[in-house]
Amino acid sequence: FPSQLSAYTAVSTSATGWLAAWCNLGRLPTEMTVGRATPVVLMVRALDAGRTWQEVSVIPDPGAVTVPVIDRVVALPDGGWLAAAQMQIVIEAGEPAVDRLVRSVDGVRWEQVMPDPCGPTADTGSVVSEPVPLGDRWLVAYTCTDDVAYVDTPVRSLLYLLGADGTDPQQLASIERPGGSFGTPLVAAGAIVVPEILAQGGFGGEVWLLQLRP
Repeated sequence: FPSQLSAYTAVSTSATGWLAAWCNLGRLPTEMTVGRATPVVLMVRALDAGRTWQEVSVIPDPGAVTVPVIDRVVALPDGGWLAAAQMQIVIEAGEPAVDRLVRSVDGVRWEQVMPDPCGPTADTGSVVSEPVPLGDRWLVAYTCTDDVAYVDTPVRSLLYLLGADGTDPQQLASIERPGGSFGTPLVAAGAIVVPEILAQGGFGGEVWLLQLRP
């Protein structure tokens, strides 16, 4: 097993293999590891009784400064996985968090499913929800944020429907106003319920529930 590992967490299994998360603090500079307990390197357990472990990569490569974290993983029915990739695990004051929707066949190489709809500006971040099944397809909420007084504030939010294999994203709905966002889709009584959050500053605002069925 790789060295400098702490807690093991099983993540997901599919026809392709097993995924497991390890907290490998040896991959981070010392000043970034203080008090950190979140798994920062995802390893894949291949179909060889666990004898081979490999670190993941995200395409395009975010670079050596950041270590991508594969999170919110779901197994695809015909093998492989769909997930969110946290492209920045160390967030400095004033820097937005950045997620990408990614897909993998082998659990090692992860590719972005679509271009980031939030844009490349320095103050724009993104949050991707855990994919949830809607019939034989997948529903994902993708929220764009802007750094306002060191707080990631939603400025745009979109709902996407993907194919059974995690490809071919199609936009279903959007909220195009500051403070508006789609919450994490939830499965309830055979339907998908999506919170539509319309913040009005501070802790006030409204929440509407959208119900989707296959």
